Amino acid sequence: METDHSIEDFREKRAELKEFKDMDREAVDYIGKEFRDLVSQETLEKMRSLPSEFKSHEELARAYSKETGKAASEDLEGFSKGLEIPAQICSDHKQTINETILHERLHQASDHEGDERLRSLSEGIPQALTERMQAGVSFGDFYLSETQAAKELMKEGGDTAVEKLYFQNDTQELRAALAKDAQPDLHLQQFKKNFR
Repeated sequence: METDHSIEDFREKRAELKEFKDMDREAVDYIGKEFRDLVSQETLEKMRSLPSEFKSHEELARAYSKETGKAASEDLEGFSKGLEIPAQICSDHKQTINETILHERLHQASDHEGDERLRSLSEGIPQALTERMQAGVSFGDFYLSETQAAKELMKEGGDTAVEKLYFQNDTQELRAALAKDAQPDLHLQQFKKNFR
């Protein structure tokens, strides 16, 4: 027999899930507006037709292990595999859920080959873009060194040049920017080696 307490818990969880799904739709729309010249309408439509899934930390860890064959780290908040599966988001940490949604949806909006070219910055670029979309704020300690390196690359190469590579695999503008005399930053030097 259900109690009033269990019915209330069910209603709260249902309202929470609706809120998360609304945040997910808004994130896709926001990405579409923010990067309208870089992310195709076709990609955005695929993202809209593949809503994110919200899971407890334990469920997320199991899904990650199933998809990757690897154990999930304790601090895993989400993951995605392009547009092959819905983005998987941890629903246990409400203070970071919007940030996680944006980050994973930016992964889905990226060009696979462009993301591959970025190698060690493949987490830093979406996190730097997420923070920018959140007015420079992060509510968690996500990919700190990778994000700092991505921000330095964006400063040196230009936001648009990095975004063109990330979203469209267009290297032309970033190659031109990196060919100029650059500040001797270890991350950028390594990136230049990998990029050429």
